[in-house]
Amino acid sequence: MAKRVSVAVLTAAAQAEVGHMGWLLAGAEAMIFGAMEALGPDHLRIGDRLDDVIGAGEAQEFLLAALTLAASGLHTRLGSARIADQMRLLLMRHMARHPDEFAALEEHAAFCQALAEGLRDALAHGLEHDEKKAQKLAGRAKAWERKADHEVMRLRDETGSNTRRLPFLRLIEVADDAADALEEAAFLLSLIAQGHSTGWNNDLRTKLLQLASKVLEATQDHVKALAIGRTLTEASTADDQTEFLTVCWRVMAAERVCDVLTRDVRGLLVRDVTDAATLNLTTDFAAALEETTDALLRTGYGLREPVLLRIGTTDTRVGA
Repeated sequence: MAKRVSVAVLTAAAQAEVGHMGWLLAGAEAMIFGAMEALGPDHLRIGDRLDDVIGAGEAQEFLLAALTLAASGLHTRLGSARIADQMRLLLMRHMARHPDEFAALEEHAAFCQALAEGLRDALAHGLEHDEKKAQKLAGRAKAWERKADHEVMRLRDETGSNTRRLPFLRLIEVADDAADALEEAAFLLSLIAQGHSTGWNNDLRTKLLQLASKVLEATQDHVKALAIGRTLTEASTADDQTEFLTVCWRVMAAERVCDVLTRDVRGLLVRDVTDAATLNLTTDFAAALEETTDALLRTGYGLREPVLLRIGTTDTRVGA
């Protein structure tokens, strides 16, 4: 625990006239270590500092409450075992107030899904011919992408020196490439809608819609993988673990499909489009959509490691 936190706790305890005898008789720091250990590796690992995991302010509030709880237990003659049980409940309440790493990842993933859905719907409704609506979509996409960036910055601030959070920070930074690519695709569509879609015949439009639809499926599976992954532990059923890996593999399969669809789009552009602006903008548009699944593929690979460690295996081939 940082020295400044310890001093703040002792000062607050003195001001509240909370003594230390109950704390010492209940086991002092051993009682805290016991409460931390009881939460299990899903929340805390050996060597974790409480202020790193839940933040200095939250740790300070918990320790002051712990001192108060121990002092109250002494006055009411509670046994050390009952005080220890109450200490675990107290720590669980404080941990619950601190969002876990998956919260930022899931919020970020929701913005990616919204971006992908907006693009798929835009192509389904012919926004490449409607400059006003395409511009409006680009504006919404920029706002969503900024909110996704905010989740990255929030997790970066919360991570600090906590090495346990670093894998999740790397994950959201990779996932942010997907958000950036989707926002870029929306911007490019707004340029295409400025009279640069005249070469879009039915074959090309169908292929682009297929590409956008597959990207949307990948973002939806990314959301599902996070939702399942955050619940998995050593006690999880084999079916739950297999479902997680199956969803991850679907994201990876989507990346391969999108590679093929992007090449198909390029082939159709070379065959049917002669306008240079349309050719360049549409090529970049398809590439931005495909880059989304590249980023989700990298995120999926990174996600499996911390999740599989939680369930006691590092064999990423399970369920393949």
